[in-house]
Amino acid sequence: MAEIILFIPKQNVDANINLNDFIHRCKTELTAFGKDLKWDENYWQKANINFGNLDQKSSLLDENKILQKPFLDFAKAYLRYQQGHKPTIVKQEMPALKCLERALLSLQNRADISDLNITTLDLAATLAREQFSRGQAYHVGRELARLALFVSEKHFISGWLDWKSPNKRPVDSIRTGKKAQELREKKLPNEDALNALADIFANNPSTPRDIFTSSICAMLLCAPSRVSEILCLPVNCEVWETKRDGKKVYGWRFQ
Repeated sequence: MAEIILFIPKQNVDANINLNDFIHRCKTELTAFGKDLKWDENYWQKANINFGNLDQKSSLLDENKILQKPFLDFAKAYLRYQQGHKPTIVKQEMPALKCLERALLSLQNRADISDLNITTLDLAATLAREQFSRGQAYHVGRELARLALFVSEKHFISGWLDWKSPNKRPVDSIRTGKKAQELREKKLPNEDALNALADIFANNPSTPRDIFTSSICAMLLCAPSRVSEILCLPVNCEVWETKRDGKKVYGWRFQ
């Protein structure tokens, strides 16, 4: 399990002192993405993350399109801290950080998180709508709001940012009828895919990725729910209960 820290800011010091302390501790004390993480490299292979800016489009990192300092060090620290506390497969922090860096450069002529303000966040949200799909822009907006709260709570900036994202969640206006049914069915896996997952699960796979994927699918088929609910099941979620007729039944305790 990765080593994590809970960063507690000093309330009576300059914001830059807290920020520099945070970056230093994330660099030297955290183990998310490995103890041997090469911090100064701009492509973290184990995390499959590159720190290119909004202009970086190809899989091959262009060193001329790297996030500018000092924002770069904050971006690395913030990503490692958040992923250490709550690892995710899709690291939504990165597109938000890219938009924020571009907004800071556009408005402040430098990329420094200390300059963050409401106007910068608004521009970053606008850039997300211009650069990404509506769905992705919505997620970027959520991450920007999360980041604004984080830097405010940790006293990395002077003052407090109370900001809400203007990027609305896209809503499918077609909810009923034949077309809506077709759209829902289109998202479902076909019978061959389900059978393949069942075969993998039944054959007791040894690869962690196969164990995780096939087990999650089996659990979702047994107890239909959102995947987030399955992933949040507590360790002691399994329960046996006795019904009125004396029969013992097995189930899971959801939060």
